[in-house]
Amino acid sequence: MRTLSGVHTKKNYETSFYFSNKNSLMLLSFKVYQDKLKELLNLRIEELIVYFFSNYSKEYFFIDWLSLDFASKSEKVHIQTKNLFTLEEQIRKQWKLYIDENEIDKELFELEATPRLNSLKSLLDRKYIYVNDKNVNIKRIMYLLFSDQSHITYINEELKGNDFVQLIVNNKIKKTDFRSYQQLNIDFLIDNDVISVDKEETIFTTEKQLFRILIISNIYKYGVIHYYHWNQKLSIKKGIEYQQQEIDEMIEEGLLIYENTLFAKPEVDYLNYILNNSEFDNSLGLRNKYSHGSIVEENETDYFYTLIILVVYVIKINEELVLNEE
Repeated sequence: MRTLSGVHTKKNYETSFYFSNKNSLMLLSFKVYQDKLKELLNLRIEELIVYFFSNYSKEYFFIDWLSLDFASKSEKVHIQTKNLFTLEEQIRKQWKLYIDENEIDKELFELEATPRLNSLKSLLDRKYIYVNDKNVNIKRIMYLLFSDQSHITYINEELKGNDFVQLIVNNKIKKTDFRSYQQLNIDFLIDNDVISVDKEETIFTTEKQLFRILIISNIYKYGVIHYYHWNQKLSIKKGIEYQQQEIDEMIEEGLLIYENTLFAKPEVDYLNYILNNSEFDNSLGLRNKYSHGSIVEENETDYFYTLIILVVYVIKINEELVLNEE
């Protein structure tokens, strides 16, 4: 897809046919949800957001947010959209104050500049886990295990896989099945305790190795994993304990790093793609469009994009508060 889509700058946000379809489905889902709320309960999503900040947070977490004033539903769509962008900035500033001061003071709020998305901190320790890009071994391990360009995915027409992990999971493979140049990579994985071989040189993985492969696999797929969530294939108790134990060890070994932020890096990229022109050449730049006095036409898609962003804030902040309490 990268080859077919042509040449892009280094500041291009990577999109695709699949990405566009997923975006369209998300927007349609929100429109349906908004329509159903109105039909069944005579409510808007905006009112649910107000409830979270005004009632729910105060009742369960004793947080007094400054009021969020949504535009009336009778206003034109572009007025409502512009108002949502203002509220998004207010939530950013209030969250920063809560992290820094453990309260949201109105006077400090007036003095606070709008923080960048990637600067918003977390209440949690070791929240997001990434590969350590400075560690050449972990980058090579990920490539060998999961890339379809890896040199150890193919032995013959009967023994092949989309990646190396699929190959050894679906087949009983011996080290000697590989050619000599491939065995150099197999030895590298063995030396780094990623896989093992028995006396007959059959390749296998221990429970510990398998769990590390699952961790690395999720980071390879999504760019990040959450320290406090678990692989759904395992039980909750076993999953969270094993994952955190292995992550801690891999951090000590210099294979992984962590960051304590409200949003993960892929989430920040997506939000910046929607909101700002400064990060990506091909961004939608909706915040700039509505905040800098541009003349805009009625656009329901822009409205739902902005509404989705506010719901994302609710989800992420609620997750922070719940996990911090636990």
